[in-house]
Amino acid sequence: MAVVVSVSTVAGALERVGVVAVAVLAGTVLLAARSRAPRPHERLRALIMLGALTLTPILLVVDIWDTTQLRSLRHRPALAVGALIGALIVVAAGKLLVRRRPEL
Repeated sequence: MAVVVSVSTVAGALERVGVVAVAVLAGTVLLAARSRAPRPHERLRALIMLGALTLTPILLVVDIWDTTQLRSLRHRPALAVGALIGALIVVAAGKLLVRRRPEL
C-alpha cells in the first residue's frame, strides 16, 4: 500500500515539475524575443520553444490518461498508435505550410 501511495505522490510531483518546466521554457522564449541583443541566440530560442511544444502534449496526455476521454485509446493500442501517427502527419504538414508560405 505504501509503495502505491509513494508512486502516486512521485507521479503527481513530476507532473507539477513538468508544468513549471513548460512555463519556464515559454517565459524564456518570450524574454529572448524581447532581447535587445543584436542577434539573440535564435537557434537556442528555437530549441527551447521545441522543448515547450514537446512537453505540453505529453503533460496533457498524462493528465487525462485515466479519464473516459482516452478510454478507447487505452484499450486499443493500435488505435493509439494510429492517432499518434496522424497527429505527427498534421504537425509535419503544418511545418511544410509555414516553411513554404511564411506570411501565414
